[in-house]
Amino acid sequence: VRWCRPTVPVPESTTSASAMAFDEEKRQNCTMEAWRAGLVGGFQALAISGPVTYLADRKWAAFRNRLGVSGKVATAISPFFAMFYLKSEQVILECARRGRTIENYRGE
Repeated sequence: VRWCRPTVPVPESTTSASAMAFDEEKRQNCTMEAWRAGLVGGFQALAISGPVTYLADRKWAAFRNRLGVSGKVATAISPFFAMFYLKSEQVILECARRGRTIENYRGE
């Protein structure tokens, strides 16, 4: 995956098996960090959109009568997927920037 790879050229001396294992570990850490942040953001959005959709269904006749079950479910869960995508993308970009900054600081 490209987003966790360094953009600066790596000297030949650091392309050993241990350095590649470290890069793989860094990539796995970035992925897990993004996954967790995406889930947290998604569930936060779901905690808001679920009750709002329920209240709209109970209190607003137009929402209840004009929207089918699939539309109501989509209204409730779409914010989950949107926030999951946004939060995980933010964390991936932040992780990639952190990696670049560390490598530039070390002079590699």
